[in-house]
Amino acid sequence: MRYWLLSLLLLFSPLQQQRCGAETWAQRLGYSADAKVVILYAAHMGAAHETNVAGVFALSKGQATSASVMVPCPWVEGFADWYRDNQDHDIGVCLTLNSPDGPYRWRPLTSDAIGSTLVDPHGFLWPSPHQAAVRVDRDEVARELVLQIERARMAGIQPTHLITGMGTLFMRPDLLDLYLNLAEKYWVPAVVVELTPDHIERFDGEGFGFSEDMQMLMERYPLPKLDQIVFLKDTETYEAKQAELAAAIAELEPGLTQIMFSPATSSKTLKQITPRWQQLVWDAKLLADPKTKQLLKKEGVKLTNWREVMERFEHGAKHNRTAKPGK
Repeated sequence: MRYWLLSLLLLFSPLQQQRCGAETWAQRLGYSADAKVVILYAAHMGAAHETNVAGVFALSKGQATSASVMVPCPWVEGFADWYRDNQDHDIGVCLTLNSPDGPYRWRPLTSDAIGSTLVDPHGFLWPSPHQAAVRVDRDEVARELVLQIERARMAGIQPTHLITGMGTLFMRPDLLDLYLNLAEKYWVPAVVVELTPDHIERFDGEGFGFSEDMQMLMERYPLPKLDQIVFLKDTETYEAKQAELAAAIAELEPGLTQIMFSPATSSKTLKQITPRWQQLVWDAKLLADPKTKQLLKKEGVKLTNWREVMERFEHGAKHNRTAKPGK
């Protein structure tokens, strides 16, 4: 497709219209034009006992409003045991194609054979998104991701949304197409951001370039999207991380935003699992910090989750013209 045609399509894309004064996704979901609507997100449930404990605490106390579970990981059953008695919480499936390099790793559900494109020479999922992107076979990925979703459902978790672990499914057009198709098949939102030129430039700088084909896939995707997503940087002190979150909250623009956390409790085991253990412990502390709640209140933030997003989308969003497909 010629670049001028893509540019024309982007000009009339929903969020480009927003930049010219049209509606945010929050507005489409029935919120006011100035509403700052936020999902406080706890990632990596199932990865370890420590992430489960911190995530469950944050969800139970209302400090986090949504979370996702990594089904291939060792502690998924522990999280599922809790969820079966707490099904009012908003839980998605983190579609997992990576396992960090180090002593604590995991294998795909479909195969741990050396010949699989999903695994490294040691039989574990590839350590980085880029390693996976240049090697994985689309059909093998499809089988693995469907099994991850179905295994979650078998464990009693009916996912309210899907999210891509480490952004791997944004690395290739065929993988993005698979991600969005799975969201439509199960009729739950995929965590994606409505693209604007600024977003495209930012993601490109982070190593997630959006080709013309990928931009068109995002244009055609019919389910709700975020207006913004916030990732907190690693810092040297808790106070610095607290200041970064405070700045992110103060700079929120009207629309639907997801703020990402990876909470975990401190332990000797966690320190062996990941060199980033301190950041995870600080994420849990941030969610529990009364100052966080005060900042959100000061900015007039409305909290939500993906279950409410989808309910609003299906039962009253002004611009929803997509009928729910049969499953």
